[in-house]
Amino acid sequence: MWIGTFCLLPFLLLENTENLKTASIYNHLSVLYLGVFPGSIGYLTWTYVLSKMNVQSATVFLYIIPIITIIIGAIWIKEIPITSTIIGGIITICGVLIFNLKK
Repeated sequence: MWIGTFCLLPFLLLENTENLKTASIYNHLSVLYLGVFPGSIGYLTWTYVLSKMNVQSATVFLYIIPIITIIIGAIWIKEIPITSTIIGGIITICGVLIFNLKK
């Protein structure tokens, strides 16, 4: 993450200085939130999960993230999922179930 941040820093300074000056405090806080919390919380929870279970079992739960994202999008921003999204979610759930039932 830090290498990616370092590589993108010149583009921020060269092209977006005017945007940084005119952006509201809400915009700055939103970017700060998106930069800090999803990454740090994601890595912390992933490290915790790996300390409690094996990698094969933990990796299966990563496939549930898109389904949770669809549900949050539908509730929070009233985004209605299209048919292909629902079909993809069903396929994902079936894959997770097949893997867990296989044991």
